[in-house]
Amino acid sequence: MSWLGWIAVGALVLVGGLVALRVGLSLLLSRAANRLRGRPLDDFDAPVARALKGRSAGLLYFFSPGCGACASMTPVVEDLSRRNPGVRPVDISRDMQSARAFGILGTPSLVVLRDGRVADVRVGPIGGDEIRQLAAG
Repeated sequence: MSWLGWIAVGALVLVGGLVALRVGLSLLLSRAANRLRGRPLDDFDAPVARALKGRSAGLLYFFSPGCGACASMTPVVEDLSRRNPGVRPVDISRDMQSARAFGILGTPSLVVLRDGRVADVRVGPIGGDEIRQLAAG
């Protein structure tokens, strides 16, 4: 086989490995999100959970200042949080305890709270309209 053939084989192996890594990461994040759904807010020993205790609805937005995907979502969530005290941005570099308590594995992550329980979890970037819908209930 020529050196071009070996380069092509190497490229295919690399691409296949990256696809497998992406699929594995997606499965890991999905399983972590599924473990959170339905859990009561009282289960989480975290500052942000204590701040939202007693609220019927809430939205936790876990982000990192260095996260490129978070850059488009953060202004939307900050605007919502000024008008709705149940919407809380959580900088994981400043509040690692809350990130650990909720099992946050990647940013951006949104945790939707309804009736004192985790109703939904979204990992990855989403648009402003969807964020507003999640915050509204």
